[in-house]
Amino acid sequence: MPPRKEAKIIFRVCHLGDSALGAFRLIDTLMSSIPCDFGFVRCGCATPQLMVASPVHNALEHVKCIEEAARRHVQVLVFPELSLTGYTVGDLFLNEELQTSAVRALNQVVQQSCDYRLISFVGVPLLIDQQMFNCAVAVCGGRILGIVPKTYLPSYKEFYETRHFCPADRLVSKSVDLCDQTAIPVGTDLLFEVRLSSETIFRIGAEICEDLWVPIPNSSWLALNGATILVNLSASNDVVGKAEYRKALVTQQSARCVAAYCYCSCGYDESTTDVVFGGDAMITENGTLLSRSQSFVRGVASMRGSAGLSATYINWRVIPVPPVIPPLAFLPSPGRAPSDHQPLDTLQRQLSAHPFMPSRELADVNARCREIFNLQTVGLCRRLSSVMSGHPGVTIGISGGLDSTLALLVTVAAFDQLGWPRTKILGVTMPGPGTTSRTKSNAQRLMELLGITQREVPIGEREVPIGEAVDLHLRQLGHQPCWKCLMCENAQARERTQILMDLGFTIGTGDLSEIALGWCTYNADQQSMYNPNASIPPYMSPSPPHIPHFHSRPAVDVQPQRLHPEDHRADPGRVGRPREANLVINISISIGISITVSITVSITVSITVSITVSITVSITVSININISISITTSLVLFDILGTPISPELIAVTDASASPQLTEDIIGPYELHDFFLFYFIRHGISPSKIYWMATTCTFDQPYSPEDIYKWLRLFVKRFLENQYKRDNSPAGPKVGSVSLSQRGDWRMPADLNNKEWLARLDEAFQLIAPHAHPAPTPVCSPAPPATSPMSMLTSPQSTVNTATSA
Repeated sequence: MPPRKEAKIIFRVCHLGDSALGAFRLIDTLMSSIPCDFGFVRCGCATPQLMVASPVHNALEHVKCIEEAARRHVQVLVFPELSLTGYTVGDLFLNEELQTSAVRALNQVVQQSCDYRLISFVGVPLLIDQQMFNCAVAVCGGRILGIVPKTYLPSYKEFYETRHFCPADRLVSKSVDLCDQTAIPVGTDLLFEVRLSSETIFRIGAEICEDLWVPIPNSSWLALNGATILVNLSASNDVVGKAEYRKALVTQQSARCVAAYCYCSCGYDESTTDVVFGGDAMITENGTLLSRSQSFVRGVASMRGSAGLSATYINWRVIPVPPVIPPLAFLPSPGRAPSDHQPLDTLQRQLSAHPFMPSRELADVNARCREIFNLQTVGLCRRLSSVMSGHPGVTIGISGGLDSTLALLVTVAAFDQLGWPRTKILGVTMPGPGTTSRTKSNAQRLMELLGITQREVPIGEREVPIGEAVDLHLRQLGHQPCWKCLMCENAQARERTQILMDLGFTIGTGDLSEIALGWCTYNADQQSMYNPNASIPPYMSPSPPHIPHFHSRPAVDVQPQRLHPEDHRADPGRVGRPREANLVINISISIGISITVSITVSITVSITVSITVSITVSITVSININISISITTSLVLFDILGTPISPELIAVTDASASPQLTEDIIGPYELHDFFLFYFIRHGISPSKIYWMATTCTFDQPYSPEDIYKWLRLFVKRFLENQYKRDNSPAGPKVGSVSLSQRGDWRMPADLNNKEWLARLDEAFQLIAPHAHPAPTPVCSPAPPATSPMSMLTSPQSTVNTATSA
């Protein structure tokens, strides 16, 4: 690298035109000249390795990124929001120790970057005017050029920044003294003018995360006042579908502003208590995406792109922009327009009956499921790496149902990603009086096939009607075990949880709908150390590795029993006639990459009857496979998908089936997921949800009376069970709906639900007589659970056996 000249930094104030943000201040800096740049500037985004609430360590990682960017000849470098402390610090932002450490870390970055002429934007919390501000600090050549505070602070769902920070309009000072510098400009009215050469002069404007998501972003005003490169220090968490929305937002803003836009978000190392950050970083120019980082990359992920400023200047000059933005005047209307309003009886738009999975196309379902599974895995990886450094090992209860299966596959994927042996995963089966042979067998076979350590701890087998541990506990309380009452159910659930937690770090398995309905035992299956399924509704049921989504219809047409040679024995009625069976099986399975398993089995059986019987069997098996997977594993998972949902807490008389079916007790999950989405995501009243549901086309037909019955139960249970949600374990948010008591959903646990139910009763009396007949389902009713196709299409599956009302 050629030697750099001493930075020449000149601060001056220029009035670039009046706008809603006032007069803009221009900060001028001269970088060392480049022999030939042709009007291009190299921009980069860096997501450094992070230790939450450890600013000094993080400063060293920032310096490494700056050094790496300098080697790559990057001239504008953008870090994530609050990159020196971590975005997920929480109330520690208000602690004096963290505040002073953040300033020391910033000074460290400034001092160690004195030999580099690139301009870096670093995220740091700063105390200014006795108020905390979320700031982007521009650093170049060992100097702080300026400080830009965040204007719009999100305070909804998982975000609560107003608890810790003040918006930019609360700022009083125009300059501050910081890091042995005086009169450093501070405000949202700063433009950084950079001279790379006598021909290349460009201006940079900075904003922070939420500033882009409002109707008129700060970057719009910055562009109107001459900014041709816009940077955004962001902390945007990842949920299903958000990555594409974020890409559209950034590219569209770049197009509207006729500018380059560098966007850099927090990465993998942020806390995953409730949300997951993927480290999304992108560089766009005039609506075109030039470069984008790979999500969920651990460590230093530096990305660069060359923004063609010459083209930007040309486009900027041909677009007439008035120097003064006229104020908008809204005049009240002198009167009201006539209205001939008629109440609606039907909708001409099609409401999605399955809003958590809006598309039913197989390709869309697989892509959505891969994204969900990745988010679950990343969240668990982050938690495990922070609590088990050097001593990996977790415990998980395996019931043979879908929820525990999904949690187990997420755990296996997390261990594989961390490079830990699967044998450190302890899968525990705890059969009780209600355990069926089907679920127990599936649990054992699945653990064996995945190569984890397994252990069985019976709490009361069918052959032993009274389990020792639970039986003793109940008798000490003066209760005769009957294995049919609620007390016996709760005792089993709590005994299972005690066993799991005594054995180690416990992975939770409960899903979103169970949490919403309170379909769990308090301080039993409701508890764990981390729950990767916490925001997964059962009817969405993501397709983790080897599990095709059961609401889609993948290219599988196979009778599993035909895979066994004994099922191809000779038919006595066909003695003397050759038989030939050709079976072709094509299975497409999502695992984050496209996996195709093709198997051709040709069987020829020739039987000749004579004095002696000669039997010749010729079997040819051709397998083409790209990942280690067996048909046996697939069949186990298919059978799990076809198992009816049941907590299995009531004693069974038939070992093959449980008399306690969840959807017979609390209603179809298809309906509950619909109710939950519109109630939480959109805040719609139960009365309106009832009317909407009567217009939808579900997979199964429901009468208006059925919808009312289950909606009333949903409202009642949801409002009565907040006390359980108030004590829920951490888990990643993967969709737009989460019930985390730390951010997404807060409500009192002691409210009265009588008025809520009364309003719904009134709506039923008003709407039901005029409701149309239940729409015909999109697909035909699911075949019996014993049918092989029911394993792929039936929305029924078991849940963690430690579940009761």
